[in-house]
Amino acid sequence: MKSYYFILLFFFELQPLINSQQNDNKNYITIIPGEQYAASGFYEFWFGEHWRDVWATPVKVEILDLNEFAGGLTPIRRGGGMQTKSLQFKGEDGKIWKFRSVDKDPSKVLPEDLRESIAEDIIKDQISSANPYAALVVVPLLNAVNVLEAEPRLVYLPDEERLGEFKEEFGGILGFIEEHPSEGEDHLPGFENAIAVKGTYKLFDYLAKKRSQKIDAEEFLNARLMDLIVGDWDRHMDQWRWAKYEESDGKIWKPIPRDRDQAFSKYDGVFPFVAAYLVPQLNHFGEKYPQIEDLTWNGRFLDRRVLTELDKRTWDSITGMVQAKITDEVVDSAVKRLPPEVYSISADEISFKLKSRRDNLQWASDEFYGLVNKYADVFCSDDDDYLEVNRLDDKSTIVSVFKRDKSMGDGKGEPLFYKIFDNEITIDLRIYLNDGDDKAYVYGKCSEGPVVRIIGGEGKDEFIDESIVHGYFLLVTPFPAVQRRTNFYDSGKNTKVIKGEGTVYDDFKWPEPTDDLEKYEPKQLDRGHNWLPVSIIGLNTDYGLTIGGGIQLNKYNFREVPQEYMQQITASYATRFGNFAAAYEADFYSLLRGGRLNLLIAVTEQFATRYFGYGNETSFDINLEKNDYYKVDQ
Repeated sequence: MKSYYFILLFFFELQPLINSQQNDNKNYITIIPGEQYAASGFYEFWFGEHWRDVWATPVKVEILDLNEFAGGLTPIRRGGGMQTKSLQFKGEDGKIWKFRSVDKDPSKVLPEDLRESIAEDIIKDQISSANPYAALVVVPLLNAVNVLEAEPRLVYLPDEERLGEFKEEFGGILGFIEEHPSEGEDHLPGFENAIAVKGTYKLFDYLAKKRSQKIDAEEFLNARLMDLIVGDWDRHMDQWRWAKYEESDGKIWKPIPRDRDQAFSKYDGVFPFVAAYLVPQLNHFGEKYPQIEDLTWNGRFLDRRVLTELDKRTWDSITGMVQAKITDEVVDSAVKRLPPEVYSISADEISFKLKSRRDNLQWASDEFYGLVNKYADVFCSDDDDYLEVNRLDDKSTIVSVFKRDKSMGDGKGEPLFYKIFDNEITIDLRIYLNDGDDKAYVYGKCSEGPVVRIIGGEGKDEFIDESIVHGYFLLVTPFPAVQRRTNFYDSGKNTKVIKGEGTVYDDFKWPEPTDDLEKYEPKQLDRGHNWLPVSIIGLNTDYGLTIGGGIQLNKYNFREVPQEYMQQITASYATRFGNFAAAYEADFYSLLRGGRLNLLIAVTEQFATRYFGYGNETSFDINLEKNDYYKVDQ
């Protein structure tokens, strides 16, 4: 009887496993995603511990069935990523599916002469700073705050003939398969029932001609706040697509974030720490936030275009909503999406850091708001627009944009853009009228207010400045004077300008961007400043070892190329004679367009002069040289 009981118990214990195998027609494989990233403790000290243990842990994953998934997948094109291998498929379900490799190959971003070198080996090794399964955790967090996102599925892409010409490159690698956000065929709804789907550059070109449509700024802020929480610093414009929907107040475009390669990235270790200092946007995912400017740097152009319209009350309301929806239960549930084999390794760390960053989100959000609004950008359309800037008082400046009435010349209807800017936050307002026959009217009196820059485009533009910002001559003298804080920029021959006492008019024809990248994400800095360390080290027979350093300040401003100015202070010490040197150097570019004023002030004891006698036949005694006999004091 006891034997029978044991057999019966054994049967019931095994039955669920047997059913699971019978009901699950999928095939699985156990694979190590990044065995090459395993390293010794000594190596990790210098190059970082990162997520090496996660990369080196075997995981059981589904083998993608190319014949069954989405009714059958046919590869159609290779993706365009610089580091990630990606392949697009057409499914028999009518959708486009994208496969993205888990492991990366950064060699394409290196100069040709550094490839197949130790530099390439080091860069490849630093892929271990990324968590290979971050996307699995991020998506449910985004779902909690109602942000559109394609659902990734971890799979092994088999080495099969169905891959065709892509078999050699993509067969037998681990990656994610997800729906590629795209428009539906034959006028059917597309991704998540969207009317249309576009990339960022194409959307901006489209919206410039369709001012009745707009981006959902509130939902975009939802997504960006989640970027802060998960530490995803690489959110440039190509990391987004946009879905169009019809709502009660018109057509609106909602963000679809994609590619979560940098969420939860860790930059520990000596050399990665130094690299992160030199390239500040390489942000370590910790329980505390880094500098928000660094964390949002790669997404700054998109933030400036979309988020400026939100006032602080709305911004804070969205922040509170995100905090409320990302509960402990939501975080714990999201982290459970990790493969079971690595859950015990990384779940507690990720969960703790996510909760800590959520709890401190208001601080990060406040910093983010100040960053977007300190130098505020407003973009109008290519249609005829009417702009009003009201310098209301010392605390507020109101910006309103309307459709321009062609017969009257002024604005009509409800404002297309309206915001009261806080003068304590905003120091520089940049309003781009773009093309069309536009009119800009600036008025109001105050003693404190931002610089207002209004940039015209093609068309017959009209600028009127009746504003006054009271101040003092040269800012520091006791003599009252109107400050020059309204700047108009337009090179059109038909432009009309009515200047006020504080108007600056610039009719220089600025070069047109040569491509979309330069148009929407230019490399030239045009605001803010940075501090850089300067090192001095040298070795020669005159001075011996020279060591020193200093600090360099670079200031950037609107249309100041390459910068407004550079100032640098350095000091050094030469060991042979025990001599010191100090210098101040500056380059000013804003005083004369296309020119540079260089200033150098130096105090030094490090000029060595020697006299060996008169004529070419003078003898040289090495012993005298060692005693500094030939040295001439200065």
